[in-house]
Amino acid sequence: MARAVQQYGGCLYGKRTIRKARLALEAALKTHPSYATAHQNLGGLYAKMASDVYDKALQVDRVKAALAPKLALIEEIAPM
Repeated sequence: MARAVQQYGGCLYGKRTIRKARLALEAALKTHPSYATAHQNLGGLYAKMASDVYDKALQVDRVKAALAPKLALIEEIAPM
């Protein structure tokens, strides 16, 4: 069951349905907390969410020099 929910979450993530994907992956981990693939996919999803937020912050204020290195690091460890 956890595998099916994780795969559903991965499918949703692939379609950029971030909120539903997060909920599905978290549900998979509630029933199977040692499911490494679900943890990995959830980490990638969180990295994508962080990247989106940093991108938006840079759009609002391009002067924030501290944001660019954070965004670069996220994109390096979790390419989107």
